[in-house]
Amino acid sequence: MYTLLKSEIGSFPEPQFPTGIDLDAEDLKARRRLYPVTIVYSVGLLVALGAAVLGGHALVAAGFVVLGVLTWSPLEWFSHRYILHGVFPKRGGPFARALHYLLDATHADHHARPWDGMYINGHVDTLWVAMVLVPLTFLAPSYTAPVWAATVFLCYMLEEWTHHAMHFWNFK
Repeated sequence: MYTLLKSEIGSFPEPQFPTGIDLDAEDLKARRRLYPVTIVYSVGLLVALGAAVLGGHALVAAGFVVLGVLTWSPLEWFSHRYILHGVFPKRGGPFARALHYLLDATHADHHARPWDGMYINGHVDTLWVAMVLVPLTFLAPSYTAPVWAATVFLCYMLEEWTHHAMHFWNFK
């Protein structure tokens, strides 16, 4: 396995589709990577909404679900444009070098191997974001920011399943 570092190779290379790729096996591999985070983020939203309903704040929570859906697209565009397609050179201090090794290769492998189920979708790579963001949301009332964050993460999963379908499924 190899890793492409955007800051070292330049723009994404055109993928070369090797012969003998078993797309059904790659589809299954990718789906198996999606199932765990789909379950975690779905349960997270259900728990957040359940707490809001039990607390008598269902209408406010519904508003934060709408807010989460509305903010998902700009968040996805920003992270895709500036993080996944961003370049993080390894020169500089320890923080810059850490960004280089953590973020520079996050999306390049997908562009180089779009048929590969290991690189087609996010898997657990958003869990580190969730581990930072979700505790911070509990500084706000439980029926507001936690519901918004849970909705954003579920929107991420819906986008990943849509992306997966575009690569592997053929709808007639």
